[in-house]
Amino acid sequence: MRRRIVLAGLCLACVFQTMEAETVDVTVNNLVYTIGDLNSNTASIVQDKNRNYSVDSALVIQAEFIYDGQRFFVTEIGDNAFYRFRRIKSVTIPNSVTSIGKCAFEYCDSLPSVTIPNSVTSIGDLAFDHCDSLTSVTISNSVTSIGDLAFGYCTSLTSVTIPNSVTSIGDRAFFTCQNLQNIYLKWDDPNMCTFVEPGVFDYVSEDCKVHIPKSSEKKYGWDSNATWKSNAEDMKWQGYPIALNYYAVATQTNDLAMGHVTDEGISDDMTYGTKVKLTANPVDNYRLVKWTNAKGDSLSAANPYLFNVTEDMTIQAHFAINSYRVDLSAKNGTITSDNSTYTHGAEAKVEASPNTNYRFVKWTDAKGDSLSIDNPYTFIVTSDMAIQAHFVINSYRVNLSAENGTVTSDNNTYTHGARAMAEASPYAGHHFVKWTNMEGDSLSAANPYTFVVTSDTAIQAHFAISSYQVDLFASENGRIKSGGGIYVYNTEAEASAEADSGYYFVMWINGAGDSISTDNPYKFAVKGKTSLTAVFEKGYKGDTGNEVVSGGEARVYYAEGILHLVGLEGADISVYAIDGRQILQFKANDTEHPVALPAGIYMLNATGGKGRHVAKFVVKE
Repeated sequence: MRRRIVLAGLCLACVFQTMEAETVDVTVNNLVYTIGDLNSNTASIVQDKNRNYSVDSALVIQAEFIYDGQRFFVTEIGDNAFYRFRRIKSVTIPNSVTSIGKCAFEYCDSLPSVTIPNSVTSIGDLAFDHCDSLTSVTISNSVTSIGDLAFGYCTSLTSVTIPNSVTSIGDRAFFTCQNLQNIYLKWDDPNMCTFVEPGVFDYVSEDCKVHIPKSSEKKYGWDSNATWKSNAEDMKWQGYPIALNYYAVATQTNDLAMGHVTDEGISDDMTYGTKVKLTANPVDNYRLVKWTNAKGDSLSAANPYLFNVTEDMTIQAHFAINSYRVDLSAKNGTITSDNSTYTHGAEAKVEASPNTNYRFVKWTDAKGDSLSIDNPYTFIVTSDMAIQAHFVINSYRVNLSAENGTVTSDNNTYTHGARAMAEASPYAGHHFVKWTNMEGDSLSAANPYTFVVTSDTAIQAHFAISSYQVDLFASENGRIKSGGGIYVYNTEAEASAEADSGYYFVMWINGAGDSISTDNPYKFAVKGKTSLTAVFEKGYKGDTGNEVVSGGEARVYYAEGILHLVGLEGADISVYAIDGRQILQFKANDTEHPVALPAGIYMLNATGGKGRHVAKFVVKE
């Protein structure tokens, strides 16, 4: 059923047409709108309904109209709605429209510009494709998605602004926009757009530049460690260079009568990261308190103030008069000073006088932090201050103790700063070692010991037994001749070993397996308990080929059941346990010798081959 109703209102002539039972077509100013559901209050412009549209150039889409007493709002420009409307030279899209469909304005090649209102959330695929005359497009901050080829082949388009509401840009959305020179991005962070198809700007002019919001450079790849030139060359988005933003920095003071600001680095062409130095110059008797931004937020109290420009800024220097009060306090003494109020930077002098039997210790501030031990104390006043003098009583006790000996001293009570002397006498068979304090910390090895008394003190003398056991052992194929026994501290012992027939002495090793000496006999001063093992080797001392190979030419280590031999090919290998027992003997025909060795320290002796090599190695559990 079709019917036509003519309405008069707002100078609009409306013709309503009902094509089917489910939809109603309504004509307003020669443009057909379709109501899909009479129970809703929305309408759209659909494909092929406006093929006979008679207005040559200006296309005005109504935001709303009245039908049958009900108000309907135009919310959609449907797919192909104005496909190939070549005569349209302007279009007005109302704030009621929320979506622009696929191919909605495709091939409208007389349309020079379009403004998409802030009600639209999506622009469909090919929506403005081949709009050859389109030079500018304004996309509102409500649009979240731009479809594939939405502005493809808009060859006259010179600039486009993409708002920060856009989270998705389809494939080749601006394909072959050959004259596009400027892309304005409104994202503070490019990651706000979560989906950008490759080739969005394929075949766009190589001269095209991307413009980003001020202060967002770091999010777009600005490297604070790189040079300005490097950043200018390297910062790109979708393959196109990002144009530099320029910033302005203004300075001011809270009162020019108190001081002024000088700058280094401020210019008309400051880019992101430009280094600026501001110096506050207070007049006499005034000082800089702080720097603040335009909001009054504190930035720094440093002078000069150094910073990198990251935004347009107005920076204010705050000055204050320099009159300060210094409050003094003391217990067990008194303080005198040359004043109580000082100008900024003035020199103040305070002097502490202790009561009888007390002495001055230090000056502290209101927090208890130490300031000085000088008396008198001279300092520069830069703020209100509270200073306290500290005194302590001047009598100290020195307690002496010892084991295995005695201690004598010239007194047991001392005044502060007095010199005390303690002397230790060991019992028979002992010798003095050192003095320690109550915590066990070493103080001195001198005897007698002289020191300055500055507090109650406890000192202990330490003695050590003066005779030591020397134990000598022999590995297989030899014996100890002499040298073992007990020795008085620092006396000389002589260790002597003798090899069995067909063997010769190699060296003495200690309990850790370290080589101590190759002398036989071996003379040494006994400083403590000593354990030495004589190591013997088959052959005769002086045989050809027994020269020692340096550590850089040969080495040995054990790992995962393999004894690794480096630079020892062809050598005769003997391995000894730390107690001198021979564990292995073989010919090194390879660089690896499989063997299971228990954890411990071993000595390896290699002869022949490239020379003689003695080494210690460890097998871990």
